[in-house]
Amino acid sequence: NELLEFDDTQKKLQTLTQKMVKPFILDKQHLYEVIKMFANHDVSVLPVLTQELKYLGAITLGSVMKRMSWLSAAREPGGIVVLEMNKMDYALSEIAQIIESNDGKVLSCHVSSSVDNRKILVTIKLNTEDLSRILQTFERYNYSVVSTYNQADYKEDIKNKYDAFMNYINM
Repeated sequence: NELLEFDDTQKKLQTLTQKMVKPFILDKQHLYEVIKMFANHDVSVLPVLTQELKYLGAITLGSVMKRMSWLSAAREPGGIVVLEMNKMDYALSEIAQIIESNDGKVLSCHVSSSVDNRKILVTIKLNTEDLSRILQTFERYNYSVVSTYNQADYKEDIKNKYDAFMNYINM
């Protein structure tokens, strides 16, 4: 975009490149910093440099997403629970205790801001697909369960859609 809008033919391109932001990552940066760079600069590839700013290669958004799937336990079987709560009420130890008291394990946890800036959303990946006991305990402790996802619900949803489609065809 900068090049397309560059209309002063008397200036050298070097003056333009000095103004341009040059996004890159260093070889020792954490994955979260890499994700932030992709998001802030809206790119799909970032060069990887050494501390001395020597080019090592490039990293793609796809490879970052693949690594994120390992980090977030997305590939592991299990259910997902999303809780909403006030920021000051958040205690991961209490949430984990509720899950573990119902024979579950926390595989990963992600905290993000809610639409209401005073609240947060806590997304928890669990090692079990049967969430019923865990959800009942969350309700007993007055946790607000925003949504749940598990393989059993997905299979039931697919079966219901299939049955509805077959009924439509048979009409």
